[in-house]
Amino acid sequence: MRKLTVKLGFIILCLLIATLYSVTGAQFVAWFAVVFFSVLFHEFGHAIMASSFGKRSLIELSFMGGTTYFSQEGLKKWQLFLISLNGPLFGLGLFFAASYLKIGLDPGSIWSYACKITAFINLFWTIFNLLPILPLDGGQLLRIVFEVIFKNKGLFFAGILSSAFSTALGLVSFLLGQYFIGSILFLFAFQNFELIKQARYISSADREDQNRQKLQEGLMLFETQQFDKAKQLFEDLRTKTKNGVIYNQSTTLLALMLRLKQNYEELYNFLKDLPKLYENDLSALMHEAAFFHNDMEMVKKLSAEAFQRENTKEVAFHSAIASAFFHDDEAAIGWLKTAQDLGLNEEEIKVHPLLKDYIDRL
Repeated sequence: MRKLTVKLGFIILCLLIATLYSVTGAQFVAWFAVVFFSVLFHEFGHAIMASSFGKRSLIELSFMGGTTYFSQEGLKKWQLFLISLNGPLFGLGLFFAASYLKIGLDPGSIWSYACKITAFINLFWTIFNLLPILPLDGGQLLRIVFEVIFKNKGLFFAGILSSAFSTALGLVSFLLGQYFIGSILFLFAFQNFELIKQARYISSADREDQNRQKLQEGLMLFETQQFDKAKQLFEDLRTKTKNGVIYNQSTTLLALMLRLKQNYEELYNFLKDLPKLYENDLSALMHEAAFFHNDMEMVKKLSAEAFQRENTKEVAFHSAIASAFFHDDEAAIGWLKTAQDLGLNEEEIKVHPLLKDYIDRL
């Protein structure tokens, strides 16, 4: 069973391409229809193969193209490989079909023109989509092969190769004046850099379907604010996994629940033994918890990193107080000015005794 969702961004994409490459009204309609159908046909390739393995799928067409979602639970690597490969194969089939149909048609007819651009689009997109760059199908095929060879580190190595390849091709595209394609490739490069950061933490526990399912259950409980049940589930996951992405996500969600409850003392004690997390991804949470715990040394230490994570007047204000506590006048004034720019008023500054002397210097 397949479900289709077409977002406004995809319609805009089709309109944009049709506008750029058409001259007449008939050509505009042809470009719009061919782009729409070609992307949909490609995604049907993925969805049909997933269905053959008993998986229901959702096809989503958006500004970035098409994506086919399906549950990977219970699927073997060779099945995932075939699902990823079938999209490009469908595109290649459409190229050959359009090329064949074009034979015998009047070269000046709109039908011949439609076949011509169908063949061009599907050949170009098939070649481009098979590049070893995530999230393209070629990148997915690379990831699957690497996961067979390198196990838990497969995604990490696939991300490294993808980022290098997309960066190199992006530079070449800009040098050749292909700025649109170059921009997409640089976007992929950025996404892969972020992926590499996360992939470093993947463990064998992350590959277990039961753990992934439990994490999804916990996310549902978290989103519906069933915090007591979610807390028990995330604590069980942390105990079972001990490290990896699911462990880190469970830890983050537990910390967020403590923050929402404003239980800063427990949050501080929870995070202080997790320096790798609170100095990076959870720095804003630790910064806030440390402030209410009156650990001004920690607040000052995490000020810059926390502000990068959460660009708010509260982070800047707490950082100003910590700087004033250590008589770092320059930093205190800088943070206060930042907090004012973000909406902090003078009355809020006057409330804190450490900051009264700085008001006239703002």
